[in-house]
Amino acid sequence: MKKTILAVLLVALVLGAAGASFAGPNDKWTVYLRAADSAGANYLVAQTIFGTLPTATDGPPPEISPANDASAPAGSGSAAAVTCFDLGVGDNNNGYSKDQRAPILAGQKVWNLRLWVQSGWTSGNVVLTAWNLTGTAALNGSFPVVLKVVSDPTGSYAPNTTLYTWTAPATMPAVTFGNTDVIKGGAKYVQLQLIAGTPQGQVPEPGSMSAMLSMMSGLIGVTAWRKRRS
Repeated sequence: MKKTILAVLLVALVLGAAGASFAGPNDKWTVYLRAADSAGANYLVAQTIFGTLPTATDGPPPEISPANDASAPAGSGSAAAVTCFDLGVGDNNNGYSKDQRAPILAGQKVWNLRLWVQSGWTSGNVVLTAWNLTGTAALNGSFPVVLKVVSDPTGSYAPNTTLYTWTAPATMPAVTFGNTDVIKGGAKYVQLQLIAGTPQGQVPEPGSMSAMLSMMSGLIGVTAWRKRRS
């Protein structure tokens, strides 16, 4: 019986170690986004910056750090924009183009984004691109980062549509929003969310649980068979 218990513990340790190898620290990463016209021009910001840093902190709003956060510029009046409004409207009422937060220790962090065009927009569709780079800003697979549509008055995408999921450096295929007159001036906008991490209390995947239980059952069965033969 002691051998059985030791074998089960060994299996658990091996599986735990395997899981840990895929769940290392990921305390510094960035997802960049840009909204522009179909030629890649007429954007408010060349790349917005959302992610985490070991030096950043979270706290009661408005916790704004000049090193980690940046208000979006005023723009030309005819630009496309995708920015975050969790820290407020910013100096120019265009939200924040940079919002870096403390590392994810458990659960999720959510960036609430708005995509719209300024009142002088005459460039047709808006093309949204997003990417995570290799190097110090890279994701390592510890958790997913998801870009999803919450609501879209242009009718281009249904609510809860997942546009892309990152677990490692990659570029999202370009996403196009039409009917942009609806989101001119920002009174109406496409609401997006960038969601990093996994829900707290998430149970292991069924496949992992089944594999572990099968291995444990097999070890117990073999031990019992040996005991009957001896």
